[in-house]
Amino acid sequence: TTGKVNDVFPVAQYLHVADDEIGGFVVLDFSDEYRPALEGSLDTAGYAVGIFAESGYVMVADKNEGLVLVDARDPATPQAVGLYPTPGFAEGIFLVGSLAFVAESDAGLGIYSFCVPAL
Repeated sequence: TTGKVNDVFPVAQYLHVADDEIGGFVVLDFSDEYRPALEGSLDTAGYAVGIFAESGYVMVADKNEGLVLVDARDPATPQAVGLYPTPGFAEGIFLVGSLAFVAESDAGLGIYSFCVPAL
């Protein structure tokens, strides 16, 4: 990408990217490691600074907007399926099961339980 990359998370041949300048969530296809290609993207309302992926879903730490849950099972057309506001700026994310551990700047560590919506 040509924007400001803040975090990356690899899944199979894809690299999920938190990029706060060109739209937020970006999926790059590295099936040809010498020619990575833009597979898909999703503009987020805030500033994407952290990212974590699991089971086809991606949680984006979107700074002032909180957390954005993205359905990335089709990497070409990622869709936002949930928004979780946080008291502080969401700047980092780590998932364990249905718990999201969020670095929230001055608000400290946030721990949130979430569920993937039925689609």
